[in-house]
Amino acid sequence: GKKDNKLKSWLAETTTALSRELVQSPDDHLFDEIAHYIDELERATKRAHHEAACIVRRHRDVSHGWTEFGKSLTALGAAEGDGTESAAGVVGEAASSTLAPVAGGARGSG
Repeated sequence: GKKDNKLKSWLAETTTALSRELVQSPDDHLFDEIAHYIDELERATKRAHHEAACIVRRHRDVSHGWTEFGKSLTALGAAEGDGTESAAGVVGEAASSTLAPVAGGARGSG
């Protein structure tokens, strides 16, 4: 009760005293412009971060898809009885060995 009133009174007096001591500066508009610039830069940075994360996720998904496609072609080549010497087997092996590191590397960064 009484302590709260004293605190509120002190706060009001201090605020009033401080506001009287503030001086209008000709450069105040520059600080406002800088603050606005920082706010806009923060928004743009957040948007760029979000878009970069989406690109990484998309890249990971595409790489994973191509790796799975390569595995499927390898299996198709094996099913044909020619092993990896068939066209499907050769393409499958090449796709799997080339894209597996990409898909695996992207997976850890998303």
